Amino acid sequence: MRTETALPTMTDPWLRPATASLLALTDDLPDARLLRDDPGLILHILRYSRPTPDPVTFKFDDATLAQPGLCETAAFLLEQPGEPAARNRAAEELGQRLARISSELARVTELCSPDAAWAAGLLAPLGRYLGAIDNGVSLGRRASARWRLPDWLQAAIGYLDLPIEETPALGAHRGLTRVLRAAIRASGTTLLPQLHEPDEDLDARGIALDADVPTFREIAREPAPELLPRLLRKTAQARGRTARSWIAPLEDRIDSLVGQLAEARLDFDHRLRDAKLAALAEFAAGASHEINNPLAVISGNAQWLRAREADPDKAQYLQTIVRQTRRIHDLLTGARQFACPSQVKTGSHSLAALLEIVRGDTAEAESRIDIHPDADSVVGADGEQVRAALGHLVRNALEAAGPDGRVTLGSTIHDDRIEIHIDDGGSGPDESAIEHLFDPFFSGRSAGRGRGLGLSIAWALAKNNGGDVRWAGREPGRTRFTLTLPKAIPLQDAPIRRVA
Repeated sequence: MRTETALPTMTDPWLRPATASLLALTDDLPDARLLRDDPGLILHILRYSRPTPDPVTFKFDDATLAQPGLCETAAFLLEQPGEPAARNRAAEELGQRLARISSELARVTELCSPDAAWAAGLLAPLGRYLGAIDNGVSLGRRASARWRLPDWLQAAIGYLDLPIEETPALGAHRGLTRVLRAAIRASGTTLLPQLHEPDEDLDARGIALDADVPTFREIAREPAPELLPRLLRKTAQARGRTARSWIAPLEDRIDSLVGQLAEARLDFDHRLRDAKLAALAEFAAGASHEINNPLAVISGNAQWLRAREADPDKAQYLQTIVRQTRRIHDLLTGARQFACPSQVKTGSHSLAALLEIVRGDTAEAESRIDIHPDADSVVGADGEQVRAALGHLVRNALEAAGPDGRVTLGSTIHDDRIEIHIDDGGSGPDESAIEHLFDPFFSGRSAGRGRGLGLSIAWALAKNNGGDVRWAGREPGRTRFTLTLPKAIPLQDAPIRRVA
């Protein structure tokens, strides 16, 4: 009958790291060759390492051993009541032998990390370390689960009494499990259970080991245990300060990357919008041409019939046809302006003068427009096209501001461009309308109140002059559109016609 040993609690004997191991762990560059022979320390590292180790990449390197959390948790554990488990020399020797065989076999076969194989081999007799009087598999399984060791390690050392094909469902890594079981068979131990079917493809009996390599316990001298918790805390604090000095630049780098990502996303959105509008412009150009030809025939025939119609009612119907064809013609003219802006005649123009002309173009609302341009703002573009683009943007802002609302025109100068801001006090577009703001014939107003071409034409004219138009978002009491144009120096004003 199998005899079970009670699972240790925090106050029971447990697999405590050697004091000398924990002291070596506080070194700036811990020596993994010495530390990895202490099963208590390996258990401690596997339990508290972050991120959680995995059997493919785990290494006893500086990144693993120099974690401040390992020192802090070690100091806490050493101050808990209870004594470490009595040393089991036979189990220690077996663990060290299994660790060396497993590590070398993993190195040769590349089935898992050699360091993960080392850890599994060293901790395979876990139940024996804790004082089990039988082979200790059950106790080792329960202890490894209580101590929250990685699943792959729990399955490798806790289910040695199960067939290997059943262990993956329990979290085992198949390569590591094969390596560990081959090492156990090669060791010829009687301290662990009789394994099931042998792995004919994996034989570790030919692996040669250096028997003269000194172990940690043979060369390390135990310091005074009562001094260690204080030393560990001081070391952890020093490492914490060092870690903070590393973290600050990394946080700055993360902030920079997040900013770059936001800019890239915005640039992608603008490119996507431009590609969509370019495709719509090409369609509008073709559609305008194809529709305008039959429209001219309809309008001409309706005018000819109206001129010869004696019946007033019929003449009125014909006049309605002519009026509606003119309306369609105006829409097509706007579509052509969006699709095929005229050739650019670039000049240097005072932005202040341009804005004054645009304010004069909206004589009925001139008193509702405030102008605050930079006195030195000079744009390098086609003055007539800039005036037209600004006119559309200002009329859109006046409509959004309402009958008593005001519109403010300002500017920001950059090294190679000028941003013209058109602000109004309206509530801004609905969220569902934002992605369609520049689509031709899209209007946020009720049907029949607008053609939905103003923003589209402003965008096309800005692009035609090497600039752009974008909705710059809303803030409390303000909605903004921004027209970006190239900067020109020196000032060489070209005449711009004022619309009466």
